[in-house]
Amino acid sequence: MKLLPHIVLCSVLCIGCSSGSKAPNIPQHTYIKQKNLGIGDSPTPPKNLKIPGKKSRKILKQQENKRLPFRDLKSNAPKVPKNESDPVSIMSSSGGVLTLWALKEGNWVWGYPPLDAHEFGEALFWRVVSFENHQVMIKNIAKGTCLEAYRNGVIHSQCNQKASTQFWTFNFFDNQAVQIQNVATKTCLQTPTFRHTTYYSIFLTQCAINMPNLDQQWYMVPIINPAPVIFSTN
Repeated sequence: MKLLPHIVLCSVLCIGCSSGSKAPNIPQHTYIKQKNLGIGDSPTPPKNLKIPGKKSRKILKQQENKRLPFRDLKSNAPKVPKNESDPVSIMSSSGGVLTLWALKEGNWVWGYPPLDAHEFGEALFWRVVSFENHQVMIKNIAKGTCLEAYRNGVIHSQCNQKASTQFWTFNFFDNQAVQIQNVATKTCLQTPTFRHTTYYSIFLTQCAINMPNLDQQWYMVPIINPAPVIFSTN
């Protein structure tokens, strides 16, 4: 398995500095010149798309006690560039994983608890693309699009190495969490630690330095997915 630079993949959430559920401090001055996508300035749920949940739980229930076929994970796997990580889920300190909801590029990226997000499939999975300057791009496996800063949140767009809004740096915490900072806007990925909806809104806000930062802590964890059978005794 390829390892992300300086990142230990962990599946146990370690809690560091504490933070309340305050509304995000949205730094209006960080706007940069971008095409108006007509989706507003802050994350808004996509129209005409149901909020996942029931279907995901039904899928998981159907898989209980179900014999899974043997899978050779390497036999048909496409070649991955050396600077791309293995698939990961990106999880907030409060347990929401980053995912695409509206799959058409140019739409907001959201967070969902794994139990309610299973029907998203590979839209939950990402690869971290590392560069020599210690900057990274974050590429979605389902669509091949990249995480991009847009206004007060993040969208997924066609990957473009000339777009500084698609480049990120990882600021490391002692508990193996990372703060994900955008190169262009100098703001950080944030989601409220408490929510009143199934989904988590994902914002870009002023980076928390020497202050409560739990809502800006993210973990690179093994993909949130039912484990395949390692061997069969049929």
